[in-house]
Amino acid sequence: MMPRMKYCILLFALFALSCGSGGDLATKRARRAERARGDIVIGAVAPWKQMEGSSRWHAWQGLELAVDQINKAGGISGRQVRIEARDDNNSVVQGKKIAAELSSDLDVVAVLGHQNSSISIATSVVYQYYGLLMLSPSSKDPELTERRLPYVFRIAPTSVKYAEALADFAVAKGYEQIIIYNEQDTFGRNFASSFSAEAYSRGINIIDHKTFIPTKNNILYRKNILEWKSQFDFDAIFISGDDEAIPDIIRLIQENGIDVPILGPEYFSTPSFHEELKGVGLPIYVPSSVHVDSGSQAMKQFRKAFSDRYGYEPDREACRWYDAMKLLAHAMETAGSTVPDKVSETLHETVNWQGVTGTISFDEKGDILNTDISVGDILAP
Repeated sequence: MMPRMKYCILLFALFALSCGSGGDLATKRARRAERARGDIVIGAVAPWKQMEGSSRWHAWQGLELAVDQINKAGGISGRQVRIEARDDNNSVVQGKKIAAELSSDLDVVAVLGHQNSSISIATSVVYQYYGLLMLSPSSKDPELTERRLPYVFRIAPTSVKYAEALADFAVAKGYEQIIIYNEQDTFGRNFASSFSAEAYSRGINIIDHKTFIPTKNNILYRKNILEWKSQFDFDAIFISGDDEAIPDIIRLIQENGIDVPILGPEYFSTPSFHEELKGVGLPIYVPSSVHVDSGSQAMKQFRKAFSDRYGYEPDREACRWYDAMKLLAHAMETAGSTVPDKVSETLHETVNWQGVTGTISFDEKGDILNTDISVGDILAP
């Protein structure tokens, strides 16, 4: 379906829905927010149970630290922040259910989440329909903001920006022949498509492009790898997806005698992913827009506060969830209101707000304008 047609259908659907109970709830939420004097209730949705006990828990800790700092400093216009944490189990179905539940609670004025782009895309219309502001700390799929929903924002660059950075890096490294291997989910497919387009536009030849469905059986992965080894000469392999099978795929590539660099998405740089790659000697290059080792004063202060509290350094997701909460608080304070429409207007007018991840401004779609993406080897000492 053409993008324009999809957009028109979406507008029609939102118009039809606004005639029903959803529009009523959005109006009631705004009126209640206008009168509210108690805690400011904000939803926070991610696969928290899956993340707990691993380095991915840093995201919750970044959010927790931000809320504590805000409340200890007097809150937002004198009101305390209360987080309603919900677990979407990394499932679109569960994510939609939670979005409906949060939307039915008129005390909730905003939602931070989701972690998975597919879930964020599926739930964003629900939040918009019911008059809830949505700020995603991590979702990168361009589809999330292509619909230009006024209550939907993100603070991570789109996957297109990361693809551009990776393609530029590949050109600089002299990679002329690249294989693409992506998971058959929304993010894996769209990121691979973006990289393929950017690579072609720079004169890089994509000599093979295969997809995979995650499985514990390595036979299919091995079959594809052996086919590449016997049939092609290539300079790098681009892998896209976020499944736990990917470290096994990279290990199989090395074990089968292929000695070329791997290009992949930002999440490959997580400590848990590093742990899965023990013994792998291939360079693995990923783009990143969060530079924890930067010398900015904001980052230094955040790192100290985080490490003093938790006993270890924060990762990029801790930075993003921290910034998302701090930015939302700033917008509410500046607007002098928690009414979603007023907070949305304030966010759209935000220019160069200084967070630990960098300066943040938004375009008309709700995407950040300022992106500083670098590419590095995650296994380099």
